[in-house]
Amino acid sequence: MWARVSPSNEILEIIRHAKPITIDGIQHPRSIFTLWSDAEKAAIGIYPVQDTGHPNSRFYKWGSPTSTFNTVTKVVETSYSSTEKSMDDALWTLQDQTDEVIPPEKSVGDVKTQGLKNAQITSSKHTANTLLSPTDWYVTRNIERSKAIPSVVSTYRAAVISTLDTMETKIKAAATFSVFKALYEDEHYANDTIKATSVIHTWPTTPE
Repeated sequence: MWARVSPSNEILEIIRHAKPITIDGIQHPRSIFTLWSDAEKAAIGIYPVQDTGHPNSRFYKWGSPTSTFNTVTKVVETSYSSTEKSMDDALWTLQDQTDEVIPPEKSVGDVKTQGLKNAQITSSKHTANTLLSPTDWYVTRNIERSKAIPSVVSTYRAAVISTLDTMETKIKAAATFSVFKALYEDEHYANDTIKATSVIHTWPTTPE
């Protein structure tokens, strides 16, 4: 990705894909973007774009990108404004009732939008149910026919439930945004290999 920059350092255009382009009355083929050196492109006002990437949408709301020409590095730097998503649920309010925007099946005080914490708890419960469902038949058989559940299965199911309980406790205990985000971060050794998987992504191994 490139940008066309004026002599006064104003960004005139963001060029996302190579294309023919006319500058100062001269038409250049699309091949200049791949064949010309950075210095040659800079001579006609075309510079590379360095996009930092948008923030993780799991945790942040982010807006349109802002591009700035760095006169030292000769690179157009693109960044995104962002705001942290709320960790707590948003509820329907009296004002919402006055504005008549509350759905018929909802009332003042009901959850309008799940916050990060409860959204993750809901997701984790879904994961736990998915992990448990293949062995549910053992439980049904035990109830209906008094057939013993194999120890490897009961141990696994207990581990899944315990993992979910621990995960939910840690999610609820996260008092700050940074502590909550850390639940998703793997622990690494000095050589950057994974030492321990993040709390959110650590589940018991399915028995064979």
